[in-house]
Amino acid sequence: MSKEPDDVRLVGGDSRCAGTLELKHQGDWRPASDYHSVWTLKTAAVACRDLDCGFAVSVGLREEFSKRPVWEINTDCVQSGSALRECARSFSSSYILDLTCSDSVRLVDGTSLCSGRLEVKSDQSNQWWSSVCEADFDQQDAEVVCRELGCGAPSVLQGALYGEVEAPMWTKEFQCGGHESALLDCRSSGSARNTCSPGKAVGLTCSEPDDVRLVGGDSRCAGTLEVKHQRDWRPVGDSDWTLKEAAVVCRDLDCGSAVSVGWRVESSKRPAWWINSKCVQSGSALRECVRSFSSSYILDLTCSDSVRLVDGTSLCSGRLEVKSDQSNQWWSSVCEADFDQQDAEVVCRELGCGAPSVLQGALYGEVEAPMWTKEFQCGGHESALLDCRSSGSARNTCSPGKAVGLTCSEPVRLVGGDSRCAGTLELKQGDWRPVFNYDLTLKTVAVVCRDLDCGSAVSVTQREESSNRPVWWINSDCVQSGSVLRECVTSSFTSYMLDLTCTDSVRLVDGTSLCSGRLEVKSDQSNQWWSSVCEADFDQQDAEVVCRELGCGAPSVLQGALYGEVEAPMWTKEFQCGGNESALLDCRSSGSARNTCSPGKAVGLTCSEPDEIRLVGGDSRCAGTLEWKLQGDWRPVGYSERTLKEADVVYSVRLVDGTSLCSGRLEVKSDQSNQWWSSVCEADFDQQDAEVVCRELGCGAPSVLQGALYGEVEAPMWTKEFQCGGHESALLDCRSSGSARNTCSPGKAVGLTCSESDEIRLGGGDSRCAGTLELKLQGDWRPVGNSDWTLKKANVVCRNLDCGSAVSLGQRVESSYRPVWWTDSDCVETGFALRQCATSGSAPYILDLTCSAVYVPAKPRHDQEQRSRYTITSMSSMFPVCVALRQSRTAAL
Repeated sequence: MSKEPDDVRLVGGDSRCAGTLELKHQGDWRPASDYHSVWTLKTAAVACRDLDCGFAVSVGLREEFSKRPVWEINTDCVQSGSALRECARSFSSSYILDLTCSDSVRLVDGTSLCSGRLEVKSDQSNQWWSSVCEADFDQQDAEVVCRELGCGAPSVLQGALYGEVEAPMWTKEFQCGGHESALLDCRSSGSARNTCSPGKAVGLTCSEPDDVRLVGGDSRCAGTLEVKHQRDWRPVGDSDWTLKEAAVVCRDLDCGSAVSVGWRVESSKRPAWWINSKCVQSGSALRECVRSFSSSYILDLTCSDSVRLVDGTSLCSGRLEVKSDQSNQWWSSVCEADFDQQDAEVVCRELGCGAPSVLQGALYGEVEAPMWTKEFQCGGHESALLDCRSSGSARNTCSPGKAVGLTCSEPVRLVGGDSRCAGTLELKQGDWRPVFNYDLTLKTVAVVCRDLDCGSAVSVTQREESSNRPVWWINSDCVQSGSVLRECVTSSFTSYMLDLTCTDSVRLVDGTSLCSGRLEVKSDQSNQWWSSVCEADFDQQDAEVVCRELGCGAPSVLQGALYGEVEAPMWTKEFQCGGNESALLDCRSSGSARNTCSPGKAVGLTCSEPDEIRLVGGDSRCAGTLEWKLQGDWRPVGYSERTLKEADVVYSVRLVDGTSLCSGRLEVKSDQSNQWWSSVCEADFDQQDAEVVCRELGCGAPSVLQGALYGEVEAPMWTKEFQCGGHESALLDCRSSGSARNTCSPGKAVGLTCSESDEIRLGGGDSRCAGTLELKLQGDWRPVGNSDWTLKKANVVCRNLDCGSAVSLGQRVESSYRPVWWTDSDCVETGFALRQCATSGSAPYILDLTCSAVYVPAKPRHDQEQRSRYTITSMSSMFPVCVALRQSRTAAL
């Protein structure tokens, strides 16, 4: 018999398996909310299982008139396998979560909500879930179960399909007519079964329901996306779908490729389904990823209905398949002999892609059958492939390896600039719009330069127009993952536009950064291909011009085949730059052409990273306002989430190759020499010197001082002995020996570990192990602001305070903003000290923490001095909770 949970319940519904989801934590029952982390049936299935109910039937969100205390549950935490109460945080909301689970039937250990081993539980017994013997269950019974689960018709019914179970087994035969709404509504046999042969527990796979459609469009493959759930057709209300998610719907509808996805705003809200795009991308069925809500944003989707590209690297590449409206039977590949460049232009246009770039048989795999039987004869101007004329005679055979593989270019462009490789970035998905995102970097937009067949990305800037306009909002993480630009955009509005400049005649490829790689050049005159350059035709002055043109620093390495070899083509003339030119093609070149270049002689070039960062206005060159230089323009860095880990602030000393900012091999640099960082010989450095260094770095007292603790270094070495008193604020303030050291024995370079400073505390609580979390950084005690913390991460703080484990974590809202330290909880969890993960900010949200070890005063003994003593009481009855706080944006430095 399964034990009922005492901290989770559903209230106010028709049964104990339906109603408002409530959680009990710290003695407080509250409803659950998911306003910030959206629940789907997939997540709800976890709650149903915890409640010992059946499958998740529905999950919805209702809005009350006013806010009240709730437990907000983080869905990622739930999906990771943590218990519900471990994923809750205290919050205030008017959005309340309602959940319905089945109470008598479920499918377990399957691949979706519609597959698994059948288990049944009777309301009368209410003791356990029982498997069903194959001999007691037939096709009509399966039809009832699939309908009850909200799935399609049964497709597979087989014993032990989803694993075997020993006991218990359902004891009677089901005798359904097939029309019943629930399995327990069916008649059953009078006699009971005592045994069931091994391998005979019913395994059932129901088809996914016919629950998706596109309505109101020009064809069945275009229109408003609607989903049927719980017998209720509703539109999908969403604004963050991309073509990647839309492609799943197009495939489910047996349509072609996803062409466009957008949303429209209606005059008022109406019931809709919200679909979690990440859930869809993970391969889950659409119905598993929905939840009920109300929205005025309605999703419109267009798929091609007669052509598609399959098994490619993007929506604009793959093996061509065609389906006729007349036959409407299957998708057919096309024989290479029946398809030419003009046909390809029509297909690429129909799919919303750019011009065809590669057309080749079997480029994206081979397929046996069926094959399209007639030759296409497009003029190139048609809007759809099936609008083209075709040959009268039919083809019966197609040679192996001749199925058309097609790659279309991406529909992106730069407009309004000095060349086709500079200007405002625009993308076409149905219509041409500017592209924008605040977080785009040169690394991200380098993909655009490549798609445009331009050179390297030189600059990316934003500008603001006078009013909002429709744009494509780009997900930079999606682009970085390797997806093409048009698969990573959603429809949006903004007044900010993105301007991009790529080089148009020179680039570095296959390098480790934008400033390194094999040199390739393209002439505006030929405009045919990118050519590598022979080492004999390129010297240091030429390299200086290239590095400058790319916005990089001076050339540091120039070597043949440094970044791989290429066969052809090769640039045919020698460059003769003076070194002051702004572009390589501005340089003079030799009159005679080169016909050959020896293998391994293609120019590989590494430019240094530009001297583009400085600190100004401080007491030294290592302190002050952070400024960055781009396109010759020095500007201060505004909004930032930099922590000490990223800033890596240096003075005259540093610890390198350690495990934190407070450990490593000691290196020193004198302001006078300003030449290099030098290691220090163990014989020239003692405990008092170490105390000064640890203090200078903002760390705690030295804990380990040992030669070669963090690796050895050959040279240079600091030449004099430090003679600190221990009270100095900086190592170079200490006295030093008059004589210089010339040698240092191997393995004697100082390795130093400073303890992490006593920089955290819990204040204002009942003990030193409970209260507001405060951090001391740069001499300033501040509370820690709201962040994406869980108790798993808060455990680090409790452990550092010697306070056991984290028990509860919550936020409180103060009446006004105040200075806080924002902390990156992922940084903390990876093992870095709290001070390394903090940034300065301002917020009204304050983090309160309670750890499991509560320190209480012990009664003073008469024979000892009257002073406070503490003993530890373990709160073993309290369970850790996992709290996921809503992540807020970091305030400006």
